[in-house]
This record gives sequence, structure tokens and C-alpha cells, in this order.
Amino acid sequence: MTEPPRAGADQSAPASTSLPRATRAGSYDASIVPDNEEKGSKVGGTVSGSGGQKAQKDKVLKEESAADAEQARKLKEQARQQSEEKTSSQ
Repeated sequence: MTEPPRAGADQSAPASTSLPRATRAGSYDASIVPDNEEKGSKVGGTVSGSGGQKAQKDKVLKEESAADAEQARKLKEQARQQSEEKTSSQ
């Protein structure tokens, strides 16, 4: 029992000539880079000086620790001044 072919699926179609022939193997042009439409830069382009995710996290951590050290220094200075005031008033 043979079934009739599905419309368009089992029928053979002639080869299309809309695509150009492949160039010889090994030919590569590095100057051709696809565009990154989402970010407006080329794929594989250079990253800005901010570095990667780890470098950015390290920078934030360093800034936070510097702020904490400055705050601790100020508190220590205030405590020293208060203790000097107490000893000088006695």
C-alpha cells in the first residue's frame, strides 16, 4: 500500500544558485567582523579599561575597605581626643 507523497515535503527541488560558491579552503579575512546589534560594538572588540567582573568586584571591595579604614581612623581619633579631654579636665 503506497501513500501519496505529502505536498512539498517529499518532492525533490532543484538546487538553488542564490548562494555564492565557497571560496578556497584557508582563505580568512580577519578584518571582517560581525556587528553586535545589541550593544553597538563589534563582536570581539576590546573591552574598556574597567576590566572583567572580578576586577570590578575587587575595585568595589578595595573602595569599601578604604572607606571602612577611614571611618575607623576617625573614630579612633575622636576617642583619643575624648580621653585627652577627660584627663586634662581632672
